[in-house]
Amino acid sequence: MNIPVNNFKSLLINKIIGRVTSRGKWIFVKLEPNAYFLLSLGMGGNVLYHKPGEKLPDKYHLKLEFQDNSVLTIGFWWFGYCHAVNEDELKTHKMTSKLGLSPVNEKEFNYDSFDIVLQGRRGNIKSFLMNQKYIAGIGNVYIQDILFNAKLHPNRKIPDIAENERRRLFEVIKTNLKEAVKLGGLAYEKFLMERERNIEEIEKRRSEYAAVADDDDDEAEKVARAFGKFL
Repeated sequence: MNIPVNNFKSLLINKIIGRVTSRGKWIFVKLEPNAYFLLSLGMGGNVLYHKPGEKLPDKYHLKLEFQDNSVLTIGFWWFGYCHAVNEDELKTHKMTSKLGLSPVNEKEFNYDSFDIVLQGRRGNIKSFLMNQKYIAGIGNVYIQDILFNAKLHPNRKIPDIAENERRRLFEVIKTNLKEAVKLGGLAYEKFLMERERNIEEIEKRRSEYAAVADDDDDEAEKVARAFGKFL
């Protein structure tokens, strides 16, 4: 949380949920009339909606209860952020106010806007695409496929990329991310959606991960084995 618990509660309690949008890893929930709930799952997590009376997960980090007694639980796998701000504070919110172009917003992300943020940059293309203040939402999961399909080496310097290559890169970014959305995201994200929030299975996998993390293996092997259980 970004503020004390009591202040956090006061911004959420008795509010009406309005428009929900996203930018990069952040979800923006408008709380009518004048507040926002901001959520980032960091390295991953579960956001689960439960009908009244449904069993909740054994572990979660935040529970939001609605007037009809339904519940939203939020749990982080490693780390994440649940912030609440007044509407007039949103433009100065440290972690979201400087996020760059959203590559899944067709009105905002066009070739002209993409070319403008490229102008004057002298580093390599991978670092540029991973920098959230330029383009918000391209991470390690998608960057390799994007650069491969665009036929660009990750260390290629931006000034050396020709106009036709920039246009090809722009089109590949749009195509790859649209396809990812169409397929339902990553393997473990798709698993959660297709199994209709099978909480028992989720908790089983969480326990398996915890058991792996407690082993005496070296750190790299623990991470590799743990991820293997989710994929």
